[in-house]
Amino acid sequence: PEQLERKIEALFGKRWGKVEKEMRILYGGINSQTVTERLTEGLVKLVFDEEYGEILGAAMVGAEATELIAEVCLARKLEATYEELLQTVHAHPTLSEAVMEAAGEAYGEALNI
Repeated sequence: PEQLERKIEALFGKRWGKVEKEMRILYGGINSQTVTERLTEGLVKLVFDEEYGEILGAAMVGAEATELIAEVCLARKLEATYEELLQTVHAHPTLSEAVMEAAGEAYGEALNI
C-alpha cells in the first residue's frame, strides 16, 4: 500500500516547546465507500500543536494516500488548525473524509465516527 509522511515541525515540535496532540483513524470506520470498495486497510495520523490546534505533520498508509497528503501539505503551509480542516467541505462518500474525521476526532468533534 501507499505510505507517506509529512513531518515538518512534528519531528521537532517537542524541541521547540510545543505539546503535540495526535489522532490516528483507520479507513474502515470513515464511510460506506471504504467498505463497499474494500478499502478498509489503511490509516491517517495527524499531529497537532495542542495549544493552538495547528497541524504539525501527518502520516498515511493505505489506498490513495498519495492523493490525501496534498490536503495536509496545503494545510501545513497555510498554518491551518484542526477546526479549519474540519470545516473544509469534503465530498461524501470519499476517502478524503479521513483527513476531516481525524482532525475532528483529535478534538472530540468527528462527524461520522
